[in-house]
Amino acid sequence: ENTISGGAEISQDMTDRCGPIANDRHEDEQTPTASSSSSSACFLDDRPCWGGPTNQCSLPDLLSLIDRSKVILRETVDYIVLNKPPDLRMDGKYAATVHKLLTYWYPSEKLLEASGSDDTSNKSVLFLQQVLSLHKFNDLANNQLRPCHQLDYATSGCLLVARNALTARIAGDALSARDERVQKKYLAVVHGHVCIKRDEWPVLSPSDFRRSFQTVEQTYRSARAKRRNDTFIGYLPSHAVFQRWKSSYRQATVETGGEKQMSKKRRKERRNTASSIDMQALWKELLLDNEISPDSQRELCALSWSNVKQNEMWLDSFEKLTNAYNERARAQSHDGSSSSITAALPPIFCVQGEPDESFYMYGALAQVPDEFSMRLYDCNSDGSSLQQLDFKPSLTRCVVLHRGIMPNSIGPITKVQLEPKTGRRHQLRVHMAQIVGHAIVGDVTYAQQSSDGEVTRSSVHGGYNGRMCLHAYQLTLPPLLTDTVTTPDPFPVNTETVALPL
Repeated sequence: ENTISGGAEISQDMTDRCGPIANDRHEDEQTPTASSSSSSACFLDDRPCWGGPTNQCSLPDLLSLIDRSKVILRETVDYIVLNKPPDLRMDGKYAATVHKLLTYWYPSEKLLEASGSDDTSNKSVLFLQQVLSLHKFNDLANNQLRPCHQLDYATSGCLLVARNALTARIAGDALSARDERVQKKYLAVVHGHVCIKRDEWPVLSPSDFRRSFQTVEQTYRSARAKRRNDTFIGYLPSHAVFQRWKSSYRQATVETGGEKQMSKKRRKERRNTASSIDMQALWKELLLDNEISPDSQRELCALSWSNVKQNEMWLDSFEKLTNAYNERARAQSHDGSSSSITAALPPIFCVQGEPDESFYMYGALAQVPDEFSMRLYDCNSDGSSLQQLDFKPSLTRCVVLHRGIMPNSIGPITKVQLEPKTGRRHQLRVHMAQIVGHAIVGDVTYAQQSSDGEVTRSSVHGGYNGRMCLHAYQLTLPPLLTDTVTTPDPFPVNTETVALPL
């Protein structure tokens, strides 16, 4: 058992407090001393852990704390690997962002010329003001710097940035291809002692594990490929609903001596979840007979969709029918797709042949409109509340590195290595808090949702000297990066201190 260094004894040390933050900086770097306070009113409020006692959190403040040679981990003609400081947003209307930092360090010639700066080592106050006015990556014309992936505001560590559009697309394809050679490893400190229960958790063979994960990935990607904008499996546009209505109308009005033999095409349609919706019943339920008379309905059967669009009343009726049809089709589609995604793998399991201190976490995550936190699929939830959400499969491997204490009010902690096998928003944070029940130290969003009784409000907000303990530690991306890029460990273990017993 070990103790994670932290607490009040290092609260004044910027280097330990924020990982890549350092009190020294590049000697050739001359940061303009112009205060950003005069323009602070135009920025959104931000309170990073590296901000000073008077909340100095502007770009000049950040530049005065960091050493460029330590923050830039790798630089080639195609890519830059940045050791992103914690509590630094990617972009936005904030006084300091990754975008502003990179623009300051790697300015375009036009930006230098516009500000009267002759080179990158002699930057003027006007240049700094221009950088501070660029809130989005596309605010700068012909901006070649493009982040290849995202890191949360509170997360520090490896961030890959492409230096042109082509290399950005190549890196994006490599990161989304699920190539086993591509690896991202994170370090995290979580509340409580994580205990692996191999005698209780499912243990899968490597082949079963790979087959199950590949199946769920292929199922989801196939569904995504069929979508368009906010569509879903079974979605029909208005013209397709009109054609289906004509078919159902004719079938309902043709008198037969019995049920006709179904064609192969018809049987295939019946197997589709959406085709089980009775179009004529839905038409009557919406009282559309009151809008379009029986004579007009017979007339419509001989017309094309282009004719219908020219009649405002007809078009309005079929738009109502389309909306009602797709609402029911979406409900049926989600009932099936969500359950198939969640049933593919257990929420917690181990894999044969892997170290005893390793396990996997699996779940389906969805973005909830107008909410910051992500939603983990719960089969026991009210189905109606899940119908409009796009649940995506997410998988994380966890390796326990150390169990110990943090010498402050936080108490028992576990240091873990997290390897995301998918790239969902807040994936690592949700998996640790809601699947395993051990929230990441300093994670205000998900700590209250954790089942770990060790978490208290004071420890959540105090965190590890004010920051969330999640750090992108390593990035392996062959052949774009010739070798693995590794950052310094911001959560060192003090092996000389005796930890509290379990």
